[in-house]
Amino acid sequence: MDLVHLKIRTRPIMTSILKLLTLAPCSTKAFKCSNGKCKDRHSFCDGIDDCGDNSDESYCDIDPRTPCPLGWDRCPDMRKCIPSHWMCDGWLDCYGASEEVECGKGILKTSNLTVAKTELKLWFLHKRKSGSRPDRWGSQVHRIAAALHLADNSTFGPGNSTGEEIRYELRLQLLRNLGKDKKMSSQELALYIHALLVSCIDPRDFYGYNLVRELRRRVEANGNYTNPFLILALCNAEDAMTAKDVERVTAAYDSQHRPFWTDSQALSSMALSCISSRSSVSVDERTLKDMLQELKRRQFRNGTVDNFRTTALVTQVTTKPHTPSIFVELSLQ
Repeated sequence: MDLVHLKIRTRPIMTSILKLLTLAPCSTKAFKCSNGKCKDRHSFCDGIDDCGDNSDESYCDIDPRTPCPLGWDRCPDMRKCIPSHWMCDGWLDCYGASEEVECGKGILKTSNLTVAKTELKLWFLHKRKSGSRPDRWGSQVHRIAAALHLADNSTFGPGNSTGEEIRYELRLQLLRNLGKDKKMSSQELALYIHALLVSCIDPRDFYGYNLVRELRRRVEANGNYTNPFLILALCNAEDAMTAKDVERVTAAYDSQHRPFWTDSQALSSMALSCISSRSSVSVDERTLKDMLQELKRRQFRNGTVDNFRTTALVTQVTTKPHTPSIFVELSLQ
């Protein structure tokens, strides 16, 4: 169902919201048992089967050669496994050598990508509101979802309470926005599509709404300039790409009169790279190569370009030019 039929769906949306409110995930102060129960985090590995299925006691004193389950990491002493999202979250979960010791190393001064990603993850966790209300991540949860996925691709993996919490708030926020009379902008719609993709939610069937089809309808209805970010969202959602999409992206790259031109060029390069990698539409590889070289010429010796936002975009394009990526439009303040 398209968003143009939204008003007649008000009651089903409210029903979905009320149902979702009853399915809140375990808090970050709790451990999610294999049977779905939520138990206090302090009871993890306390020698008592609090879960009832022993999943809170199964990896507390193991042989160093025993592999940790999917979505878990080994403590520094090699004898205990903990959920991956507990690493570097400010809580001490490992005995002896702590998993929290090597976490704060200064993101802007390090060349270690792993440390930088950890710092980004910690920054978001620090900014999260306290309490148990269903809006701890705020109005930018769709941007945060994509950013945390890039920082830690296990965020939305099985048993990750942070991912479950974000996924829950994302659904709730999007349902509320869909229920409003004011039409959502195409940029916002594309951001939500990216967020749903990284959090393993199908944007083609979000409580009966096909968000990808709606974004495509808007792109086709726009006769002039098309934001390349919209094409990138459609491509990442595996919508059928066309020769017209290539023309739209190329035109956006060449639109020098538009504000934030370098940002638009970076997005155009990402969109064209995605089309080249994920569809059968013909893309002139020389054009793509020329785009990348032009963006590299904009970089200073230290890799920066104008401001943080533009630097992040250009770096994302130039470091992995042939890898389709999820663009994160973050305003770090």
